[in-house]
Amino acid sequence: MTTDIFQGDPHLTLSEQGAEMTFTGGQPVMDTGLENQVNISLFTTSFWGNVLEADPDRKIGSDFETVAAAPLTREQLKIIRNSVIKALKAPVFKKIESFVSVPNGHLNIRNLLTPPSGNEQELLLTTNGQNWISQRDDPAYLK
Repeated sequence: MTTDIFQGDPHLTLSEQGAEMTFTGGQPVMDTGLENQVNISLFTTSFWGNVLEADPDRKIGSDFETVAAAPLTREQLKIIRNSVIKALKAPVFKKIESFVSVPNGHLNIRNLLTPPSGNEQELLLTTNGQNWISQRDDPAYLK
C-alpha cells in the first residue's frame, strides 16, 4: 500500500492552546483516519457554512463543549453521553458507543467507534489529558 502525503485532511492535534498542525517541508501532515472526523464533530460549536447546507444531518457543530463544562451530576453524564453520540452520528461509523464517567472528580469519556470495515477504534477524552494517561501507563520510576 502506498501513502500519498497529499490525501486526506490536515491532521489536527488538540491541546490546551487549541488545535495544532504539523508541517513537513511546508506540507501539512495529512490524515485519512477518523481522528479529524471526531475532533471536528465534537469541538466545533458552529460553522458559518451551515447556512449553505439544507440537509440538517450534514450541518457541522455540536453542544459537546457546553454540556461537558456544566456541573457533573448523574443526569449531566447522560446528557454528555447523548451529546457525544449525536455529534458523532455519521455514515462513516457503523456503531458508536460512549462511556462517560467521573473517576477522581475528572471527566473521562471513552468512545468506541466502529467504521464500516468493522475494526473498532477507541478514542479517549479526559480532563486529565494524555500526559496523565502516559504517566500512568509508563511511569518514570520504571525506567
